[in-house]
Amino acid sequence: MSNNIGRVTVAGGQNNKYITINDSDGRIDAALTEFLLSDYTSADVTLTDDEFEQAMLFRSENLSVARALNVPQTKKLFFVDNVAGTAALTVTRGSGTVVVAAGDTATCYTDGTANGIQRGVSSLLQGVIEVIGVPVVASGVLTIDCNFNVHEHVLTENVTSVVFSNPPVTGRSFSGTLRLTQAAGGFTVAWGGVNHFSGASEPTMTAADGQRDYFAFTGSLAMADPVDWFTTGQDF
Repeated sequence: MSNNIGRVTVAGGQNNKYITINDSDGRIDAALTEFLLSDYTSADVTLTDDEFEQAMLFRSENLSVARALNVPQTKKLFFVDNVAGTAALTVTRGSGTVVVAAGDTATCYTDGTANGIQRGVSSLLQGVIEVIGVPVVASGVLTIDCNFNVHEHVLTENVTSVVFSNPPVTGRSFSGTLRLTQAAGGFTVAWGGVNHFSGASEPTMTAADGQRDYFAFTGSLAMADPVDWFTTGQDF
């Protein structure tokens, strides 16, 4: 039986077994739910066995220059939160490392060997299925929710401007696609505001009923940058 989180086990013939069982259950609970906040103001951080075993999330604080988080030689799946950091945090097990960039979070796994650490999220995404956002139009204003990357809307009135809700924080960008389908009426779209097309030339919507026009966009509203748009296909 493996024991990678320092659980105390019940001995044969032991009295008051419930005490040992409760302590063991408490360690399991902590290993799955607790977080540990580490201060990187002046130096790297080295976790003790107990600190590593009794948390699932390790969060950085006051990390303004590159630092290291040294973890024990224990089998464990865990998360490293460097969202508040302004410099990289290198998670180290022996000579093995995982670099967590400023503002990022990583899933890590240590395999119990001297240098065994790896990032648990692959850089190769396969078969990604996304939820479709449905922009809302109110008084001619079409609002795109940045919580979604794929957007579809059926035009039932003229659009006088396109705006965004839930933009990312400063330093983060967003991108996505928008499909606009004509209902009966040949409705028009005026983009305006922060939206920019190449040559400052906004596209003309396909007027035929049921036809679809496709667009892609990228931008960073929190940095007051324009949102760049690209016409990817029309009259489908």
